[in-house]
Amino acid sequence: INKQKYKDAHYWLLVIFIISLLTVTKPMYITLLFAVLIYRIPVFILNIKKWEHKLRLLGYITLALCPVVVQLSIMEVKHNEFTISQIGARTAKNYYLAKIYGEVNNMSVNQAREHISSFDQKEVLEYLLTHYKASLHTYFKILKGNILAGSNFINHPNTHTHLTNYMKIINKMYVLLHVLMMLPSVVVLIILFKKRNWVDLEIVLCLMLPMCLVILTSGMTFWQGDRIVLPSLPLWIMLYSLILSISWHLIRESRLTRRCT
Repeated sequence: INKQKYKDAHYWLLVIFIISLLTVTKPMYITLLFAVLIYRIPVFILNIKKWEHKLRLLGYITLALCPVVVQLSIMEVKHNEFTISQIGARTAKNYYLAKIYGEVNNMSVNQAREHISSFDQKEVLEYLLTHYKASLHTYFKILKGNILAGSNFINHPNTHTHLTNYMKIINKMYVLLHVLMMLPSVVVLIILFKKRNWVDLEIVLCLMLPMCLVILTSGMTFWQGDRIVLPSLPLWIMLYSLILSISWHLIRESRLTRRCT
């Protein structure tokens, strides 16, 4: 095995470990963790020829997944549930489903929670699928509210009206920025793929996917202002900076090519 393959393996082991830590703190990142594992493990196996090296690497992957394994073990021992956390199921039921149930049956969220308190996970899913139009409408309504909301942190312990309004304006500007960056981001992804520039493509996706996860999963909960979408802030700042940098580099490269021809 050459040095470059070792470097690539160590880099992705670190990525897997970081995502494992993120998954323990916020279970929604389990989707990203599975995506990275599915993407990289076959590459590891194909690139490494010797079986002892493959086994050693699988051992390192297991170590990188230790945070998740420990969390699953704790949940199994203490709560008899083989899952990362109960927060996802609780949010889906007590916030998202309660909001939908309340709107369908013309009642408050708290009243809806009393009616659905006996629902198990299967019944929650069945209700969401049965009322899919209300589910989609409520999801996008909550998502819009969270993205455009002011900051709840500003109003504790005292209310600050001007700062709240200021944050609402700032969040609207963020939304406009997201819209403006959609097309450049897609174009950069396509160009990087066509050029087979896997390193930059992987970096862009490693920032883009968790950012999308943070923003899109915020449509499941409410009453928290912009708190749910705040973790996307450092992600999209780095992502958009990288997109603009790559775009500028591609434009310069294109100009130089034209001059030469």
